[in-house]
Amino acid sequence: MKQKLGYVLMILILVLGIWLFVSGKPAEWFYFLMVAVLLITVLFFTRKNPFDKLTKTHKFFISVLSVFIVLLGYELNHSPYYLLFIFLPACFIFYAWEERLYEKEITKAVEKAFSEKRREDIQLALELLSYENRYLRFENGPIWFNELQKMTKE
Repeated sequence: MKQKLGYVLMILILVLGIWLFVSGKPAEWFYFLMVAVLLITVLFFTRKNPFDKLTKTHKFFISVLSVFIVLLGYELNHSPYYLLFIFLPACFIFYAWEERLYEKEITKAVEKAFSEKRREDIQLALELLSYENRYLRFENGPIWFNELQKMTKE
């Protein structure tokens, strides 16, 4: 629920920003609002997930870079080109980067679970694979998931 509220808040801010750019009204306060919303989203609306421990440093770097990009927009005098050519692509790149990190962590956890066959490694791999049904995104994901479940029953 909190995650959806965060997304709705970010979309509303984006729509407000586009409207301000198109209408040509001065919007210095908008960039400070974007930084505040970004920080609030990072602090309060991020969901706890099994990847938190594994990707903590990357998420911090992405958050700092996001704030820098928003402040860069303030320095570029609120240009609508900034929104189209810097901010939106950066959001998509950060999302893709995060998804790639998740894929790498899942792959490492599954390889470790199959090679070492320790109970905690198997549990971690199952937890990562089952989070939001991520095992369906891999070609061999359902096979890995079923094999790991069999290993926990043994």
